[in-house]
Amino acid sequence: MRKINSYAILILVSVLLPVIALSQSSTPHLLYNNGDVLYIQSGAVLHIQGDVINASGSGSSFTNNGLLNLEGDFTNNGTFTTDASVGEGAVRLIGNNTMAGSAFTGRQTLSGTLSTPGTGSFYNLVIDGGASGQITALGSNITVTGSLVWNGSSTMANTYNPSGFPSTLGNSSIMLVRGSVPPGAGIIQTSAQQVYISSSASTAIAGYGSSSYINGFLKRTVAASASYDLPVGSNSNYELANITFNSAMTGTSMLSANFNTGATTAPSPGTCIINGSKINGLLNAGYWTIHPDIQPTAGTYTAMLHMMGYTNSPASNGAVTPGEQIGIVKRTNSSSPWLGCGVTVYGNPATDQGYGSCIDDGSFTNGVASVSRSLVSYFSDFGIGMEQSNIYALPVELISLSAEPIDNSFIRLNWATASEQDNKGFQVMRSTDGVNFSYMGWVNGSGTTSTQHDYSYDDKTVDPNIIYYYKLNQVNSDGNGTETNIVSASITGGTNVTVSELMPNPTSGKTRLVISTTAESQKVSVMFYDILGKLIISSDNNLVTKDTNTLNFDMSSFLDGSYTAIIRVGDKIYSKKVILVK
Repeated sequence: MRKINSYAILILVSVLLPVIALSQSSTPHLLYNNGDVLYIQSGAVLHIQGDVINASGSGSSFTNNGLLNLEGDFTNNGTFTTDASVGEGAVRLIGNNTMAGSAFTGRQTLSGTLSTPGTGSFYNLVIDGGASGQITALGSNITVTGSLVWNGSSTMANTYNPSGFPSTLGNSSIMLVRGSVPPGAGIIQTSAQQVYISSSASTAIAGYGSSSYINGFLKRTVAASASYDLPVGSNSNYELANITFNSAMTGTSMLSANFNTGATTAPSPGTCIINGSKINGLLNAGYWTIHPDIQPTAGTYTAMLHMMGYTNSPASNGAVTPGEQIGIVKRTNSSSPWLGCGVTVYGNPATDQGYGSCIDDGSFTNGVASVSRSLVSYFSDFGIGMEQSNIYALPVELISLSAEPIDNSFIRLNWATASEQDNKGFQVMRSTDGVNFSYMGWVNGSGTTSTQHDYSYDDKTVDPNIIYYYKLNQVNSDGNGTETNIVSASITGGTNVTVSELMPNPTSGKTRLVISTTAESQKVSVMFYDILGKLIISSDNNLVTKDTNTLNFDMSSFLDGSYTAIIRVGDKIYSKKVILVK
């Protein structure tokens, strides 16, 4: 192990020391700084065949204005800085098979204090793994204030040097001292950590591709009118997303993105429409979560998604044929239904998917499904929905699902289907937190039918003042099933009060509550909150009288999204959700 002596200063100068390699394969850490000053001058190259540790000793300082070529792990517990105005300031992770001192071949780890600009962060971070499948693992959050680049080509020398090379070096000579150029492979694996790109330049991330992306969480600063790639993916697949602002977005300055795998609730063709087609499935590789620091208050954007790794494509390579529509579907969160875009097929404003516009029919090319949706005004979960009516008959077309208290003594679940194909029946599932559901009962289906059928289930095992959440698991004759969206209801103790769900739901603007009470008169307050907890409607002085009362609300001036209404009737509080889709 090479240890820098106390009070020593190591200065690497490009003229005298074009390349310095400190190595000793018998020790795990090949450069260890514990209380000293390390300085790589602009134009100089330091090549370490193992690990670098900038320890927490008093005065530990590492300034990198040149290039640090690293084959092992990097840990910073001291001060690690770059003067971006004078040099390249790049840390280049070579990640070859030598990896002296590393416990894992083809794996490099970044840890310590690496997310604080000015005292501990990267300026330019270059991923240059020697082969596909190599990993850069994060042990802590990292911030890149310049550029994150998967290099692999000398023609990209300027990409990760946004301040420009020193004039004495020219545009490519810094590459000449590095020797051979690896392919630029390497997946950044974040786990619970994140990569933060603080520059708002669209080119601040470059060189990504099918073997070079972020498996986990990416956050990047965005400007009001620009286009940003979000090169995220899973353990096995690259899943690129792009956000292009059509007009200046107000309020949003950062986007966070990741790709989720695993099962998710399928869209309901009764409420999920794309360009007039009923969407009954999702491409099964997963879905994207793209959230802002603040939801925009004005402006729109276009989202483009490119999915790999799906196994349930309804089309062969090439254009999507009629009956095989694919497009972007969105939902506020995992408890919300997937919604499409374009006009409704029912002529009912409550199911109108008219916000946003899905461009053409999407396409499948060389194993990649590509879709686009413009004029979108808020961020959420994104998936690729598909219509498969030409591939197999839709098992069940659900047109309504509701829960309501009956005589303040039990809760009745009502639903209706427009058509059924080999429908064995419905499992009724119940929850008290909206997340963890248990089996409550079974209702037989109608097999195969093309006419409307109405169903109900009475839950008589409910307690007062508890909100119960319900969903159905529709089961086919072959045992496969599809889950519905979630509805809720409750009963109350003392004075009998019933509060309906908000109707219609989803709504294009206007919605209403029906409140029934056995009291002669009661005051009712209704507060609507958006997903960020901001109060948008306050209605305090409502007086309801015995029997049935209707309260009307107009939400047409608010942004599309999911809202929660908190209703206080006397000393009782109810919570109802509504989705606004204009």
